[in-house]
Amino acid sequence: MKHFEYFELPQLKIDNEANINAIDSLRDKFQKVDVAYAGHQVTYEEGIEEDQNDNEWVYYQDVDHGAEFNSNPLVEQIVKDTCKVLNMPTSLIVRKQYTKMSPGWFLNIHRDVQRMVALLVEFKPAGGSITWYNNKREETKTLYYSHPVVVNTGQLHSAKGGETMTRYGFQLDFDYGMTINDVYEYYKSSPSFSQQ
Repeated sequence: MKHFEYFELPQLKIDNEANINAIDSLRDKFQKVDVAYAGHQVTYEEGIEEDQNDNEWVYYQDVDHGAEFNSNPLVEQIVKDTCKVLNMPTSLIVRKQYTKMSPGWFLNIHRDVQRMVALLVEFKPAGGSITWYNNKREETKTLYYSHPVVVNTGQLHSAKGGETMTRYGFQLDFDYGMTINDVYEYYKSSPSFSQQ
């Protein structure tokens, strides 16, 4: 079965300002993404230079950093609303994280570790994008973020932040045995599907 690159969720409404304020209030808890140990978040293809991005990409998550997101009403609301739109049980959400990328941030061609599908939410239009590639590293599609979007992170892809603006975001990881097609099947069963 062919896996597609993404599908958007325009029905998912997020309180952007409140989440940006939450990120700023938690800034002392954010940590840079470490690509040097076995639990890192991305794996680069052979021959692709690893990005440094020191102090340009920081994040705060529940699994690695112990964030108490289960008692955070903003995060709870994103999870609840996402699962309602997708018609999916909340038990299939396995990791939650706030992200903050400085202007000029990017990641070279890579695959994510463990997760094959994720929800990405941008809290303000910073001009960020994600580009997918086939196994020959030929571009297949580019998406500029607008609506919340479910993305295929098991396929080769690269990512860019805005050129001039800080990128504030949030990510949900779906169960690591799931593909984007699996998530889309839930979505097709949702009453929200016809409201695209």
